[in-house]
Amino acid sequence: MANWNNPIPKSGAKLWNIGGYWTGGKEANKNDIRKAWDLTVQNFHHELQISESSKNFGSVLESRLSDITFAFNNLQPRTIIHGDYRLANIFIDRNANESQIYAIDWQWCGIGHAAMDVASFIATSVHENTIEDSLELVHFYHKVLTDNGVPYLWEQFWQAYQICWIDYFIFTVVGNWSAMQANDIKLYKKEEKYGLHVRSHAHMKNLLTQTEIFMKDLETSSVFQLTERH
Repeated sequence: MANWNNPIPKSGAKLWNIGGYWTGGKEANKNDIRKAWDLTVQNFHHELQISESSKNFGSVLESRLSDITFAFNNLQPRTIIHGDYRLANIFIDRNANESQIYAIDWQWCGIGHAAMDVASFIATSVHENTIEDSLELVHFYHKVLTDNGVPYLWEQFWQAYQICWIDYFIFTVVGNWSAMQANDIKLYKKEEKYGLHVRSHAHMKNLLTQTEIFMKDLETSSVFQLTERH
């Protein structure tokens, strides 16, 4: 991990000002979230078991988009993130005395909050049998941070994770799901380079369920109240 408090790249290195392929309008216009969600509901209503209340979720996200964007852009502290940390970009050398993990494809590397990589990894790469226990994974990551001397309260990290998760969900709806048909899932399953968020109905449902929960949490927290003051 890069220096947490002062992530300065080596001389000549080029980094995105905001890391991640889904950030800053690189791949999708998040302002289209309401229309994109309506298309997603139309195409995946049965597969995702979308409830009547969830049909209007696009409007909920649209109404809070500026607050979400403000909170996301002001997450602190910042470090250097991978920006596309998922299974297709990870190799594990099990022949070594201790398993070594290598990450490839650093084209989206840049400055960002560590929770960005954590949220996108869990959304795209965690096994179907584990996605409901994702809170334990986030707890484990946070414990490793603090055990290695990073002073970061759990409550603050968890809130940052929620914001990053919501931001990734919005991108996924606008950039992926709204342009897909139900049978595309079967086609994507054959291409392991794609994340599970477009290859598995279980992961799609988990993304939606968690985002709805996180939005409710943030509505009752200080996050949106702070953004309304700006």
